[in-house]
Amino acid sequence: MKTSSLFLSFAFAVAALVLVACSSAVTQTKLNQVTNGMKTDQVETLLGQPTRIDQSEITGLTGQVYHYVSKQGDGRVVFINGAVFETSFDASGGHA
Repeated sequence: MKTSSLFLSFAFAVAALVLVACSSAVTQTKLNQVTNGMKTDQVETLLGQPTRIDQSEITGLTGQVYHYVSKQGDGRVVFINGAVFETSFDASGGHA
C-alpha cells in the first residue's frame, strides 16, 4: 500500500512539472500580450519565471532583461525602472 501511494505521489509530481514546463514556453503570441509599462509581476504572471535575468544600474536608472529560452525561440523583455520598455522574440534562437 505504501509503495502505491509513493508511486502516485511521484507520478503527480512529474505530471505537474511537465505541465509547468509546457505552459511556460514563450511564443511570439504570448510575448505580444506584454505591453509597454507592465510591471515585472504582471509579466511573470503572463509568461512565467524567466530562464535568466540580467540586471544593470546607471545613474538613477535600473534595467533588467528577462530572457525566456524555449524550443519555440528566445523571448526577451527589457524593463527600465521596473516597467516594460521593449520586447523581442527570435524564433530561430530556441535552445531548450
